[in-house]
Amino acid sequence: MKSLAQNPQFSCCIKEGKQALKSEHKKRVLEGKRRSHKCVQSMDFDACTTELKLMPKQQRWDYFIETGASAGKVLAVEVHPFKPSELRGKRAGTLAILQKHCPDAMADICGWHVIVTGDIRSDLAGRFSAETRIHLHRQLDLSKV
Repeated sequence: MKSLAQNPQFSCCIKEGKQALKSEHKKRVLEGKRRSHKCVQSMDFDACTTELKLMPKQQRWDYFIETGASAGKVLAVEVHPFKPSELRGKRAGTLAILQKHCPDAMADICGWHVIVTGDIRSDLAGRFSAETRIHLHRQLDLSKV
């Protein structure tokens, strides 16, 4: 999260622990006992970029999370139904926003994760994850990423 923290537009949006996550989403991000399995910092990227009116028509990912194990790297986390075209669009939109407003942060993203709401079509999920490297979860267990 180092690049985002050094950017004056984004630094005020970074919170300790899971504080930036909406309350209904916090329980879907599981932390382990070790510091390496805990959420150290979080950012509601969607809310922050919407409030700043950065590329308002662009779809975007919900959150960035830094864990104790990630050493400045972030997990991009989206809570969303399994809709492949929308998820691809949200990732592309997020990268476009970062490219324009904080290009160094693109290198900080070490993984793209979706906490899926609703049904997952298993026949599509495996192929989607393999093609996009977007990982699908019911709950995001930080001890396993």
